[in-house]
Amino acid sequence: MRPVDQRYPADPRRRDGRTTDGRLGDCLRACIATVLACEYDEVPHFAEHGPSWFDNWRRWTRMFAGCDVGTLTPAHGTLRPYLPDPNPGVIGIGVGPSPRAPLRRRHAVVVDLDLRLLHDPHPSRAGLAAVDEVHLLVPIYWPGPARPAELTALAADPAPPARLQPTH
Repeated sequence: MRPVDQRYPADPRRRDGRTTDGRLGDCLRACIATVLACEYDEVPHFAEHGPSWFDNWRRWTRMFAGCDVGTLTPAHGTLRPYLPDPNPGVIGIGVGPSPRAPLRRRHAVVVDLDLRLLHDPHPSRAGLAAVDEVHLLVPIYWPGPARPAELTALAADPAPPARLQPTH
């Protein structure tokens, strides 16, 4: 993993997630670049896309990386119940309240399956006050002769994925 830092951290005195000069914070953009091991400038600033930001992120991720975005709500401080026989190297983008302004703003960081902080793109490196959800990039183009039906359905459906439930 090559950590990528955000260029526009939100001003903690503001309630809107913007910098002192009015730009939207770009923590998600930096996390996407970190997880995909690409350059910061290759990733669009999805926060600037308004209400369609999540759909646009999914479309871009499909084209750029052959992945879709799956969103999970952690169960008991881990993602392991959701993933049968998970790869220990799986990392995701954890989202939750910022410790700098927990009641006003959400922040994104890179986490492992047990929600341990791997990289906070903010200069403070303070992480999250809590992890509310984790976005995982799920491959949709498998190298084998067939793709699992669930991934085929995700590739065809532009709507955000439903929350997944633990397997036990």
